[in-house]
Amino acid sequence: MSLYKADIQSFTVREVKPLGRKRYKVLLEDASVIALYQSDLNRFDIKEGASVSKEKAESVFNILKKRALERALHLLEKKDYTCSQMKKKLKEGYYPEAIVENTLEELTSRHYLDDERYADNYISYHVSSLSVRALRNKLAERGIERELILRLTDNLESREDFISEEEMIFSILKKRGYDDFEADEKVRAKTLRYLISKGYPYEKSKTCMSGFRR
Repeated sequence: MSLYKADIQSFTVREVKPLGRKRYKVLLEDASVIALYQSDLNRFDIKEGASVSKEKAESVFNILKKRALERALHLLEKKDYTCSQMKKKLKEGYYPEAIVENTLEELTSRHYLDDERYADNYISYHVSSLSVRALRNKLAERGIERELILRLTDNLESREDFISEEEMIFSILKKRGYDDFEADEKVRAKTLRYLISKGYPYEKSKTCMSGFRR
């Protein structure tokens, strides 16, 4: 039975392979994978072809559960994470799905993970340098739910630190030394592509570029 299920049962080890200098990747009979130290392998007699009892499997599960939480707290000491980002990090460490979900629940209940706080802080930091579209895309890339993103970005113009997209575009054009009266079609096309890549609307970008003088 896989350690990816909350109801822990005995399991059979198919393969044990080195994972870095200290850990080992343990492939179970159902193709799920966990990562353990050599001391764990010795303690629970985990080796290729071995059958691990339910009692030992539960002990392994509890050890991994504790390590997953410690790993997450260590990561959070360095920077804030969204739930999606933390989930990805823990999965990269070969923690079972049930343990990953349990860890996320623990962290959110303590407010160590809070997607709304993360998104609000991100918006506050970038609202004066990113378009609304770019802000939404960046938050979506970080796993923030669409409904939350829309709620937090629908009325950005009411914020004191809000800068309009036109002002941002003019600032970019000035920094790039753009002059519409001197630019040829190649420069105009390149500048327009750049603005669009930053999340600014096509028509608004064209309008701001038209007649702009450095």
